[in-house]
Amino acid sequence: MREAWTDERLDDLTERMEKDFRRVDERFEEVITRMDRGFEQINARFDQIDIRMDKQLDQINVRMNKQLHEFNVRMDKQSDQINTRMDKQSDQINTRLDKQLDQINTRMDRESHLVHTRFDTLQQGLIVVGGGLIGTLILAMGGFLATQL
Repeated sequence: MREAWTDERLDDLTERMEKDFRRVDERFEEVITRMDRGFEQINARFDQIDIRMDKQLDQINVRMNKQLHEFNVRMDKQSDQINTRMDKQSDQINTRLDKQLDQINTRMDRESHLVHTRFDTLQQGLIVVGGGLIGTLILAMGGFLATQL
């Protein structure tokens, strides 16, 4: 190595270093540009994936809403059928109960008439017996009085 650096040599060194740094800067710019392009491509792919996922989610939502609607329609239909059957059975039960109540009322009316008839017969019997007792009592008193006079 030389002991003395001349202005010319320093200028030459500076120029070479500036050239080398420019090359390094250009390489960094090139690398950064390639990285930016790569990130742009990655972002574009993510955007495509987001779009596809959104479409698929929309399709899933549409299918689920359709299936949910069909399920609700089936449930409503089955609920209506159950209500119709229950109404029909309730009507049948009410009809049977009404018929049985009518039969009970008819029987009670018949039994009530029989009870009234029996009470009427008993009352007539009591009147006859009471009248007989009163007549017997009158005859007995008449006989007693006749023997006493």
